[in-house]
Amino acid sequence: MSSVDVTKEVFITGATGILGGWILREARKRGFRVSALMRDPNPAAAKRRLQKVVNLVCGDANLDGIRIMLGDVSEPGLGLSPEDYGALRERTGRVIHCAASVSFEPRQEEMIRRTNVNGVRHMLAFVSGKDIPFYHVSTAYVSGDRTGVCRETELDMNQSFNNAYERSKVESEKLIQQAFHSGAAHGAIFRPSIIVGASGSGKIAQFLNFYGFLKVMDAARSGRLLKDGFFRVALHPECTKNLVPVDWAAAAMWHIIEEEGPSGDTYHLTHPKPILQRSLLEWANKRLDGHQVRVKFVNEITEEHSTLERMAKVCLRHYEPYLTTEAYFDRTNTDRALKGKLPFPVTDHAFFDMLYDYARENKWQSIFAANGQNGKRRPAAASGAMGGGVCAREA
Repeated sequence: MSSVDVTKEVFITGATGILGGWILREARKRGFRVSALMRDPNPAAAKRRLQKVVNLVCGDANLDGIRIMLGDVSEPGLGLSPEDYGALRERTGRVIHCAASVSFEPRQEEMIRRTNVNGVRHMLAFVSGKDIPFYHVSTAYVSGDRTGVCRETELDMNQSFNNAYERSKVESEKLIQQAFHSGAAHGAIFRPSIIVGASGSGKIAQFLNFYGFLKVMDAARSGRLLKDGFFRVALHPECTKNLVPVDWAAAAMWHIIEEEGPSGDTYHLTHPKPILQRSLLEWANKRLDGHQVRVKFVNEITEEHSTLERMAKVCLRHYEPYLTTEAYFDRTNTDRALKGKLPFPVTDHAFFDMLYDYARENKWQSIFAANGQNGKRRPAAASGAMGGGVCAREA
């Protein structure tokens, strides 16, 4: 019988993703030993990649207390040998499943389902027959095209979906809820909204989703892609934008896990009072002061009249449904569990400045692109956080 104290052992998938890295950081802060599933071709490559993440989120590359497992959630048995699979099951005290394809690219639908839906099936098989709490990272945007209030207790409301990513996350949640209801597994589901940089530093591993808008603002400041001194972006000023700092999302998730355990509930990790896109417009034009350029938000652009407008359309093409409408995400379960102990960070113009400045300082490059060291990973797997990527399979 194993002498390992499984209560301090956590198995994290997607530990090097946008949110996963911060979940790993919170685990270490709480004294947990971590097994991290990574889909790199060899241990050396995995270690290099993990070191970059730990350096970002912890300020050093100390991998003490982290065990790297080379595998893939999209494969049966997680791509592990039977011996490693069995040993991992024996020492795991809880699972946090963060691995996912966050691509919005229609041509990648097969890969998205293989990772997000089959990956959940394989993770549920991993905990089956074992008393291992299973915590799953989904997305608030299982809401699809719904408007109005979306509750944590709701999932399939006959909504339509904006992309295969949303659809796959609903399918995944259905599998998990069935397992919870049948007693085959126990745990909880977490639904973050749009993940952005850390609240005190702007740090983030990759510049996806919301950063497309910030990058357009950066290009606008050069003035070289303009015509007539202004450009238009198709955003509705009165639509909300639910942005969540990555460090808050990870800390809230861990707090809920420790407070309520495998409750079987779903929790929205979302902004309690999301900003209006009008605030982004005000910030953008303030940032553009002195550059002889202004940005206008309009309902529709039928014909681009500048290179910058064409660039904006390309950068934001996968996000068009999110720029004109957004649901309000009820936080009844989240607020009950947090009990006011983790106030939501301020997301004002100074916060946008910080996100923008951090991205510019890092030349809009992923930490894995530094020095041209992207590395090659197993093509069949993907891992990461949620929040929506342009064409990402985060790792």
